[in-house]
Amino acid sequence: MEAEAQRAEAKQREEAQRIEAQAQRADAKQREELLIRMKTDADRTNAERKRVIAENEFKRQKLFLDTNAAIQRDKMQADLQKDIKFQQSQQKESNRAIAAQ
Repeated sequence: MEAEAQRAEAKQREEAQRIEAQAQRADAKQREELLIRMKTDADRTNAERKRVIAENEFKRQKLFLDTNAAIQRDKMQADLQKDIKFQQSQQKESNRAIAAQ
């Protein structure tokens, strides 16, 4: 009778240990899934941050190039006007020299 009680008690302990081990495995699996989700979210966030940084850098470079192009265009226009005035003054001098002869 006592042996039966010991066997029943041992069986209950084994069952309790099995249930505890099962619960621990389930907890470990949940933690692992949570860590995987957190890493995936972090990777996604980092990828989005890098995309935004690259996009902003592209816009900055484009603005710089556009601004530079506008400055160069204005400078070329000013140089052209200066050259035209210089040629006109040279032509006037040449015309005066011819008229003076």
